[in-house]
Amino acid sequence: MSDAIELVGLTKRFGDVVAVDDVSLSVEPGELLTLLGPSGCGKTTLLRLLSGFEQPTSGSIRVGGVDVTSQPPHRRDINQVFQSYALFPHLSVRDNIAFGLKMRRCGAPEIARRVAAVIELVSLEGLEGRLAHELSGGQRQRVALARAIVPEPRVLLLDEPLSALDAKLRREMQVELRRLQKKIGLTTILVTHDQEEALAMSDRVAVMTAGRIEQLGAGEAVYHQPRTRFVADFLGESNLIEVRVVSVSDGEISLESEGGWRIAAVLGGAGSVRLGIACTVSIRPEKFRIVREPPGGVNSISGRVEEKTFLGAMLRLVVDAGSGRRLTILVPESDQTAAFSVGDAILCACDRRDVVVLDL
Repeated sequence: MSDAIELVGLTKRFGDVVAVDDVSLSVEPGELLTLLGPSGCGKTTLLRLLSGFEQPTSGSIRVGGVDVTSQPPHRRDINQVFQSYALFPHLSVRDNIAFGLKMRRCGAPEIARRVAAVIELVSLEGLEGRLAHELSGGQRQRVALARAIVPEPRVLLLDEPLSALDAKLRREMQVELRRLQKKIGLTTILVTHDQEEALAMSDRVAVMTAGRIEQLGAGEAVYHQPRTRFVADFLGESNLIEVRVVSVSDGEISLESEGGWRIAAVLGGAGSVRLGIACTVSIRPEKFRIVREPPGGVNSISGRVEEKTFLGAMLRLVVDAGSGRRLTILVPESDQTAAFSVGDAILCACDRRDVVVLDL
């Protein structure tokens, strides 16, 4: 079976600006892939190239094994849900959903059957006669989704479809969208700058910067094993520490920061790493634990609590570790060892398996 989508060397220039830079990517049938990155990274341009609203400067796009690079949007068997939903204000829910089928000149009985089926699928029963302004944000999002999937496209594109919703509704719709996508098995590409949304909904995440895919993989892998400083810094929160290699032995690497903090990490193939070279380590805030005694002096650091923020189930502590070093630590609010006030001394540690070495 051919890939649902295959991009080969895709590039888009706007004058001297390279918005998408030599991107090659395959998406499997039924997969939900998220393009994640900051504003201006190229993710929306890449989506527009897929949909046909922009033409690439070079490279090719294949959908279901067919080259669609030069085809107009309506010939690509790709539908898109826009950030604004783009519903017709003068049409009812039923007529908004049916619009694409009417443009394809489907028969009235088929339109009625397919519209009824998708209305049930997205739980819009009883709202068929309402206009867009009579709907809540979540209901409008469902109408836009129903209109996009009722023609049964090969690929669905989602351009930040939940950004207009409040936080609670957005989380609910993330679950609902993912459930629906898996139920119908529709190949989907989601564009978002929301990291939690990307991790919650995706089979794979493509982290983008400067028009390129910096790292591609399952959400857990990209989060726990970032390959570059950018990915570690952008995806979630991370403590990034500049270090140099002190020793390498039996798959373990010993590092030291400028302030004298000794850090041990597990590193596959570490025998080829040269002593004395500079690199960066990433340690997620939730990987630290508060301890009473230093565990052998390695991967433990003392300091004073500089900031304390209540986040509900978690406490966020900023620790001044001296020599200009600051660490961010996340600990469960229920952890009795976290009963610290600003100014208190603190000792924290992390496992060597939770230290990710970058830039080698």
